[in-house]
Order: sequence, then structure tokens, then C-alpha cells
Amino acid sequence: MTFRNFSSKLALALSLAFFSFSAIAQEGPVYTLPVIKTEGTGKMTVAPDWVVVNMDISSFHKDFNKAVQELNKRAAGLEKQLIKAGFKKEDIKTTGYNVNKHYQYKDGMIVDTGFIAFQTFVVEFAKDQQRIVNLVNSLSESPVQVSFNFSFTLSDAKEKEVEVELLKRAVNDASIKSKALASAAGVSLKRILNITYVTQRQGPIPMYAMEAKMAGDDSAFSGFNVKDLELEKTITASWEIGQ
Repeated sequence: MTFRNFSSKLALALSLAFFSFSAIAQEGPVYTLPVIKTEGTGKMTVAPDWVVVNMDISSFHKDFNKAVQELNKRAAGLEKQLIKAGFKKEDIKTTGYNVNKHYQYKDGMIVDTGFIAFQTFVVEFAKDQQRIVNLVNSLSESPVQVSFNFSFTLSDAKEKEVEVELLKRAVNDASIKSKALASAAGVSLKRILNITYVTQRQGPIPMYAMEAKMAGDDSAFSGFNVKDLELEKTITASWEIGQ
């Protein structure tokens, strides 16, 4: 073996040894800062300021076209009644429309009896007791048979305002808990390292408990006592701790 070949092999061996040592060093334990991690919750009870009213109408006929024509006639009648109650035509939205075969069980057999057509409408407005009263009374006087329900929630502007306050309360709650833990453990809180919050949008608008109020012996509808909304937001926060 020549001296040049020996030098080349020695250099290669040293390179491999250094690479192996570097790889082992990189796979060693990763040291992290000592932390306290707590969960904070912000809670509020808020009066709803937004009303959503869903209305359903339907028609039935043996003939498909006549079932649809009758539904259209009832829809026009409902729209007229809503305009009478103070809504504009563009305020009245359709959220569902379908026509299905209708079957009936008779004498041990399933019989095709015709078609049933459905249409669902929705109107939304800022919560106003008198407007609610006018709407219910108008619908009750309607020649069109309609079923309806009220839901009470928050407007977009109010929801954003409440969310900010809920998050402030959640962070404050997490801070109080962390300080209590640090005091009990005999350590001090230093800087906050991170706050985790997953945005949770309100799901389907909930139905809240409502109580119809009657004015004396008069049977006319006069309004609702609406249940407040109980809302909350949760965050997770981590603080660096020291002695």
C-alpha cells in the first residue's frame, strides 16, 4: 500500500467517524423550558338581540302539477301576510323546497296516494317585542295554514363584541390559575409562551325556552319572555416558570 492510498483511507475513516458522532449528538435529548400550562374559561350570560323565524307550508294532490300550483298559491298568500306584518319582499327568503311522492299503508299494502309539496321560509330581524307580536298575530290571521317557530340568537356585531369579552375573561381565568399553581409550587411566573384557542362558531341556531304572555283575559298574543344565552370560550395558555 502506498503512502498516498493510506492517507486517503485514513481521511475517509476520520470523516465517517465524525459523521457518526454528529448523528449521535443530534439524536440526544431535547431540553425544553419549564412551564406551567393551564386552561382558562370565559363565561357570560347575554340577552339575545336577533330573531330568526322559520315558516313551513305544504300542499297535497294526486297530480304533481296541481300540488306545485297549490303550494305556489299558498306561498303567495304567506308572502302577502308577511308584507302586511311589515316585512319587505326581499326580506322573505326560501330555505327549502321539495316535492315528494306520498305513500299510505292501507289494507296491508303500500299505496301511492299522490304528491306532497313543501316550502320553508325564513325572516330575520333585530329583536323587537312589538314586531314579534305583529308577526304572530298576522300569521294567526292568515288564510294560509302555516307552522312556524322562533329562535333567538346574537347578531353578527353582537357576537363579535361578546367573543372579545369572553376571550379576555378566559385569559384572565388561566392567569389566575397559573399564579395559584406557581405560588403553591414555590416558583415564579415569567413570560407567557403561547396561547391556544380554536375558533368555535355557533352551531345551528338553538331554540330557547319562551313563555307566551297574555294581556288579562284577552287571548291575543302579546309577546315572549326570552331565555338569556349562556356562552363560553376556552383557551389554553403556557407560562415559563423560574425559581
